[in-house]
Amino acid sequence: MALPSLTAFHSAGGAIFLFADNTPYVCHVSEFLRAKFGITVEGDYYGEKIMTYKENGYQQTGNFGQHEIFTGITNLFEGSTICHPVYSTPASRTIFVTIATATDGNPCIAVYDPPSPSTEGRLCLDCGFTKLYYKKRWFAFDEAVDCDYYFTPDDNQNEMQNVDIINPLSQRCKHVEGGSRW
Repeated sequence: MALPSLTAFHSAGGAIFLFADNTPYVCHVSEFLRAKFGITVEGDYYGEKIMTYKENGYQQTGNFGQHEIFTGITNLFEGSTICHPVYSTPASRTIFVTIATATDGNPCIAVYDPPSPSTEGRLCLDCGFTKLYYKKRWFAFDEAVDCDYYFTPDDNQNEMQNVDIINPLSQRCKHVEGGSRW
């Protein structure tokens, strides 16, 4: 991983959307989060449940709340194998704002909005990487469930359009030396 390049990109205002998987596949995300914020991710919770929108109860088990990234989304698959943030100090708990809580009660989606004098970019951490594969293979849920997912043929537009809104395309596609475009 090109940690110095990614850190420099974020410090210069580049927006980042991090998808984390379950332990042991969290080393790259943890390495970046530890260097920037003193936070790591760990865990291997087997989720496979649907989270629902709840404006004021998003820190309750199985809910997500009010944030631009969820505009137009009422239900969201949490992922199959899920990790969660681990905060090294009480101060590190205030860096990210939890906007979704997995069905095991741990934060599963959190955002960082830099303070106004900062030159850093926005960051979203999603601890349920496997939600990206929901209808493509692995899972067998009742097809009648009305749910919005990240990357399904019909429902992928909402989430990724919302990401484009909070992480503008001009920042999202900058080249990171030693890495790929995002």
